[in-house]
Amino acid sequence: MTETLKPVPGGSTRATIAKRVRDTASTIAENRDSTTAQSRNNDLDIALSGAGEMVSPVGTFTKGLTHDTYGKVKRADLEDLMEALNQPHANTAQDSESPFPGVYSSGKPAEFKAPLHNGGYIHSVEKGVRGWESPISGHTFDLMGTDADGTGMPRAPEVGSAELIAEMAEVYCAALMRDVAFNDWEAEGAEVKPLIDALNSLSFFKSDDGLSNQAKKRRDARLFEGPISGTTLFRGSTRGAMKGPYISQFMLAGNEARKSPKPDGTVKNATAAESRAQRFGAESVTAEDVKGTPSEGKILYGAQGIPQQFAGHLKKVDHMTTWSSWLDVQNGANLKDVRDYFEDTPRFIHTPRDLSTYVHYDALYQAYLNAVLILLGMGAATDIGLPEGGNTKQPSRDAFATFGGPHILSLVTEVATRALKAVRRQKFNVHLRSRPEVIAGAISLAWKGGEAANALGPFKVGCESMRDALLPILTAVAAHNEDQNSKSHALKKEVIDNTIAGANALLPMAFPEGSPMHAAYGAGHATVAGACVTIVKAFFEMYDHDRERGQDSIYDIVAKDGKTVLGYPGNYPAHLFKTERFLNNAYMTADEGTTLTAWTGEKLSIQGELDKLAANISIGRNFAGVHYYTDYYESLRMGERIAVSILQEQMLTYREPVSMRFTSFDGDHIMIAGTGGSRGNNDALVFVWEGDGPDKGKGGTRQHFDDWWNRHR
Repeated sequence: MTETLKPVPGGSTRATIAKRVRDTASTIAENRDSTTAQSRNNDLDIALSGAGEMVSPVGTFTKGLTHDTYGKVKRADLEDLMEALNQPHANTAQDSESPFPGVYSSGKPAEFKAPLHNGGYIHSVEKGVRGWESPISGHTFDLMGTDADGTGMPRAPEVGSAELIAEMAEVYCAALMRDVAFNDWEAEGAEVKPLIDALNSLSFFKSDDGLSNQAKKRRDARLFEGPISGTTLFRGSTRGAMKGPYISQFMLAGNEARKSPKPDGTVKNATAAESRAQRFGAESVTAEDVKGTPSEGKILYGAQGIPQQFAGHLKKVDHMTTWSSWLDVQNGANLKDVRDYFEDTPRFIHTPRDLSTYVHYDALYQAYLNAVLILLGMGAATDIGLPEGGNTKQPSRDAFATFGGPHILSLVTEVATRALKAVRRQKFNVHLRSRPEVIAGAISLAWKGGEAANALGPFKVGCESMRDALLPILTAVAAHNEDQNSKSHALKKEVIDNTIAGANALLPMAFPEGSPMHAAYGAGHATVAGACVTIVKAFFEMYDHDRERGQDSIYDIVAKDGKTVLGYPGNYPAHLFKTERFLNNAYMTADEGTTLTAWTGEKLSIQGELDKLAANISIGRNFAGVHYYTDYYESLRMGERIAVSILQEQMLTYREPVSMRFTSFDGDHIMIAGTGGSRGNNDALVFVWEGDGPDKGKGGTRQHFDDWWNRHR
């Protein structure tokens, strides 16, 4: 008689192994995650060091509190906000059921006793006051990947420093270029060349004096192809981001239409208008205007299609260019969806304002989900270290629940929420960095002088040094703001006051509500970008090589007994990272962004365009005026580590050898490998070899994982 079919292992044996996997993941996290105390710069301490009831917002985040005429807040209000953020009294000494701080045993949600402004506004605010966004989410814990406190970011540049001067110069210039098409930058015309010259003249881009090693890395990432030019301006910190059109192919191109067979055995051409109308819901299309090619910019989403085109914010309309509107926004006025104006015609992302619109309303992981859909739609290969899909020696196994579409589509979205919690811990509980709009307000006060400058208190000298260094740019900003206010104050019902008359260095904002209701450092979009793009790079095949040889080499590294992994001598498997895979076709915008045309320059790699995608989304927030370059650079790398930690722990869950590899944002070559065993820490390792990033040499040197993990902390 045939024995009843039973899974192996099963029952109590399976339960024992399942517990061991979870225990091992905990041990890996304990060995990996840093327990070093997080540290911030001195700005907050300086802000609180002065005497008096009022505090300047320059050194810290105060949005949502009540600000006086010069933007100062009550010291008591700021201290109440910080206490609410850090939750020091989540439990009491008398609470015997709560032996640890931050444990709630009252049976009620955590209280957030912060003095939100509700004293009225200068302007009519239809939607009322904004609340702080998930202000205590950094206190939550996760069951997969690094803890929110397990990785981190270095200190942010301080007020008056050469780096912050450069960062403010960048956000000012980005605002002034908001309506200059990306395609026009390379020519360095009259709207671009003076700004590039002003940036290149700053001491930060010319001298190492007073710069930390981390500041030098951030500076050199902008300059590794030479001085700033129209082809490198605001491009990002990776080689891929520096190549080709400014906008990533994953935000422009779409998929080929599916072919439609007929009952008689013939195949309807995929470019037929009828097929496209059925697939994408077009009411009226013709074969002439609908081609069914990637240049149409439609992403296959099941039986539907996602267009890459949308209506951007109305050109030449900026916000917060009067002191009264600036003050309302600092007090938390909710102007989103009230003063947002849009173009009538959808188009591809053609200008920085278009990109700002995208990151104003995106679903945060949206661009990376789209990238996965594009890759799946084009039949892109998955990493050769995956036993299904990427593994040519297993033709009888198709990837789906594991290593296939459902796996990657869910995983690329899963990391986003973990990245958000980790970055909010940095924002609210560590750095509490003020936004660019606040620094611009302070520079305006310093430029005005007299009583306005004195209101800056201990930051007066630092703000005056920023004013002096930025004066040529500030003159252009003041002219821009005057033009804005003369043309649009009636449209926006602005009250023009004299607080900074003649010294209007306010940052023209793409969003009427300015920055979100949380601090600048790190950046939520950039952390999510780093995490999501890392998942995509690890999952899909990024390199061209002999697949058979590459596969054998991977399984040599991921030895069956785990000992080879633990004692791997560090020989660099160069052939596994030798040549990146390239896209067959690439596009750039044409006809004012209404169409795409073929890119005829150098071939673009899949990995490079994914890196560019991360830079586009992150720096898109800089174009809007809500973030600095540091926020992008450091948050991106923290997000990368969050993704690596999740992939590392997931290696424990597979019952067979699995590996993934990619090039990091620093240019390191990384392999995440699992043995498929159940023997403890040796089952899931991360190999790091020095690659050829902007600050690297020839590459191939083995890095200690702990050093890599803490490099940017």
